[in-house]
Amino acid sequence: MPRWTSIPVEVLTRIFQFIPSAKQLGACRLVHKTWNNPAESAMLGRKITLHNHTAFHRLIEHLESKPAKGRLIKYLNLDFDYIYMDRLTLKHAFELFFTPNLQVLKGEMLSQISDVGCEIIQEIVIKSKQDLFKLRYLGNTRPTTDTYWRTVSLFKQTLQRLDLQFTDCEDMASQDNRHLTHTVALEIGGFKHLHHLDLQIFYDDSIVDMDRILANCNSLRHLRVAISMNHSESLSDYFQVNQIRKMDNTMSLVLYTDPGETPILLEYCTTKYPHIERIVYESPDGPPGFAEDLEDFSRELEILNSVPHYEMEFSLHPENSIEDIRSTLKTDKNDVVIDILDQDSSTTVNGAKELEMFRSTLYYEMKSQVQSAFSMDDIRETFKAEENNVEADILEDQVPGQGYYIDLKHHNETS
Repeated sequence: MPRWTSIPVEVLTRIFQFIPSAKQLGACRLVHKTWNNPAESAMLGRKITLHNHTAFHRLIEHLESKPAKGRLIKYLNLDFDYIYMDRLTLKHAFELFFTPNLQVLKGEMLSQISDVGCEIIQEIVIKSKQDLFKLRYLGNTRPTTDTYWRTVSLFKQTLQRLDLQFTDCEDMASQDNRHLTHTVALEIGGFKHLHHLDLQIFYDDSIVDMDRILANCNSLRHLRVAISMNHSESLSDYFQVNQIRKMDNTMSLVLYTDPGETPILLEYCTTKYPHIERIVYESPDGPPGFAEDLEDFSRELEILNSVPHYEMEFSLHPENSIEDIRSTLKTDKNDVVIDILDQDSSTTVNGAKELEMFRSTLYYEMKSQVQSAFSMDDIRETFKAEENNVEADILEDQVPGQGYYIDLKHHNETS
């Protein structure tokens, strides 16, 4: 017997776990019958994303033929729109993959079946009795329901991430669930390993309820937040001096809002978390137009000076001046990098452009192409600055009139 067929199954399985491609693992299964099961186990043990209902049914059929293989699944993303199945069929499917070894279950299909899926999960957990479940994340993109909260509460000892959304509006997509914030604030402290929280509260003056919830989250490392725009200007309208309890943990923050739209949210977060290492603005509808709704942005930019790294994007238009952009965003403590990209490299400067602004304490390097409609002198004046050790080499394109090529390198030698 050849040596490669006598490798122990346990060793083969470990080896196959290092193969990055599912296609390659599939090929390994065909090499020899002794490789089939270990390679299959490695395939099921990695991240599985299903993009349509057909793929979902194929997985279920495969697990029906080999029920024990369901315990190998650790990560399952049901990334497709739900097509109706009766409850018994749906429960049968869940029982095949929702085992104590499953760590992540998420996806649009899961959110769409909402409470039905949560009820099925509750039934599976209750039926298993003594099994210790390892679930770390149960995804949800819909407003939080009582059923969802009861379900995730079954996994307080293992859950590391929660998605919570509250609103006082009732429409076809959601219902008033504001009452749930009180329950969540009282019970969320029981999730001892909660490191990642997505918290969105969309009703007037919701920042107070947000604080009640966050006050009991002592181990967060990543927070994504959003609140209603209907808030007053100052934190003092909601909290007394020193009422906001500060957290010492270092963390990253995602603000699900446009720059300048809800400055009170940024002020609250940097007050509560003075050791924030990174802030990212995630605009709900894509990058906002530069110089639109920026009345309060100067206030936000001043607050951002205390943060080591932050990122935001704007959509630019031909009437936006590079120098105006730089003077608006530049402060004594940050660097501004402007990357101007044509939507179509064959067109003129009329296309929309994108701007990325980020902060770097030591080094950055950028290469960008700028259309010839921008003055070479303006470009050099904008980017060349002795005070921040920027060297700008501006090289004309080989084809006259097509623009310039900028190669920027920044290194703060005094740091």
